[in-house]
Formats: sequence, C-alpha cells, structure tokens
Amino acid sequence: MSSAYTIEDVTFCYNSKICLRVKALEVREGEVTALVGPNGAGKTTLLHLLAFVESPASGSIRFFEQSVTDHNKLACQRRVGLLLQNPYLFHASVLSNILWGLRIRGIKGDRARKAALEALDKVGLSGFEQRHARSLSGGESQRVALAR
Repeated sequence: MSSAYTIEDVTFCYNSKICLRVKALEVREGEVTALVGPNGAGKTTLLHLLAFVESPASGSIRFFEQSVTDHNKLACQRRVGLLLQNPYLFHASVLSNILWGLRIRGIKGDRARKAALEALDKVGLSGFEQRHARSLSGGESQRVALAR
C-alpha cells in the first residue's frame, strides 16, 4: 500500500505563533485514520493542511508521493474532499450546489446532472434537488456537502 500523505517537520502559524507542529506522519492509501485530541489541539488545522486549503509555514507535505507546490496545488485540491461540522452551502438550490462541485472538476451538461442526481440518491436526499440549500437541517446540509 502506498502513502496517500507523508508529512515531515510541518509547522503552521497563526499571527506568527506556531500553533501546530507535526514532526512526522504517514497516512497510507486505503487506511482509516482518526484525529483525536482536545479542543485547540490542531485537528481542524491539520485537516485544512491535508486538503490544501492552508499551506504550512515550514516542512513538507507529499500527496501520493508528489510534493505539493504552487504549480500542482489546485490539482491536488481537486482530489481531496473535506467535510467539516458546519459546511458552507451556496445561496442556491441543492442541485446547484452539487453541480458546482462537478463543474470545477470539468464535468458539465447531462453527465453532470446525472452524476448529481446519483450523488443525492447515495446520500439519501433524492427529491431535494429544488430545495434551497440554506433551508436544510444540519444533517441534511452535511449530506449535500458530501454529495458535492
């Protein structure tokens, strides 16, 4: 099994203060890994680093054996999904929210609509296509974000 992520000597700072330090971490492809710790331990910050939403102040993150640089960061971001407790949904329909996720991956037209409807079915929200995304419950919002 190959490494999905290899982290070496990573630090992350807020306002010049180091708030996360990871000496070494390897997440192997196909494994389930849990991040546990008290509030403020850096779990969400590490997830932001792993989804390439944030960049480390120092150290390196390799993604499937490839160094992540400014040149390939977007391609890496497109391969990672991040679903946090309170997902952001656009002021639009459920279907529009899901289609956006497909569009940024280059999937359009009938193919995108079919994939969006299949994703809604997989998360148990068939029939929600025209509902306004911001009117959903917390759990429904998470499922729309997962489908997206």
